[in-house]
Amino acid sequence: MPLFTEGLVTIPLDKEPAHVTVTPDGRRVYVTVTEFNPTGPGPGAVCVIDTVSHTVIAEIAVGRNPGGVAVTPDGRRAYVIHTAEPDVSMVDLSTEHATVVSLTRGLTTDVAITPDGRHAYVTQRNTVDNVIVLDTETNKVTELPVTWGGEAHAIAIAPDGTRAYVVDGRSRAIVIIPIPHSWRPTDDLGLSNEQCNQGGWGYWRAAESRPSKVMSKAFRAVFQRMVQRAWPLPAGSRLMMAM
Repeated sequence: MPLFTEGLVTIPLDKEPAHVTVTPDGRRVYVTVTEFNPTGPGPGAVCVIDTVSHTVIAEIAVGRNPGGVAVTPDGRRAYVIHTAEPDVSMVDLSTEHATVVSLTRGLTTDVAITPDGRHAYVTQRNTVDNVIVLDTETNKVTELPVTWGGEAHAIAIAPDGTRAYVVDGRSRAIVIIPIPHSWRPTDDLGLSNEQCNQGGWGYWRAAESRPSKVMSKAFRAVFQRMVQRAWPLPAGSRLMMAM
């Protein structure tokens, strides 16, 4: 099969690139890069690329070993994980200034933003907390009380904001986590605000041959309402409820 080269554009970078994302308006591309030296990884940065001129127009300094990067829907902020550190860089894209948000433990692996832009979901490894949630306005850190003993390597959030899909590299599975932030429990699920706050979090795992693990006990009330509304499970998945 012949190589297709027509229309290809190559943009040179002077550091090792890792991950890339495009702003919602399509005007900018953000690439995480690391400067390597004989002693190991050096300073990290985010390269800003103009999609019209195809040139690097800025470089924003961030922490060591930057990896996954995600931009909020309004294009105001970018969140960058650091694969060698238990923290995340929040980048103000108007000022091109980065602020480090400490997660206290674990090594971050990926980040995704909810469609409403209110929360950033960060996956971790080497910790009991597989997913961390950041409030994008306050940078407050919430440890999601859902863990399944695997290693969260990557994350994506559904366009309607109701689910997060997490890659579990150790268990060779996809973990699907409902996102309570996007629900309206009083109107849609028949629950009071107090019940919603006590509902907690839950998940199920869709594995190829051994779908296992259980919903968190506190999540039962919310999930039962969801089942009654015929929220479809992924094909081949099986649900187990905690008692």
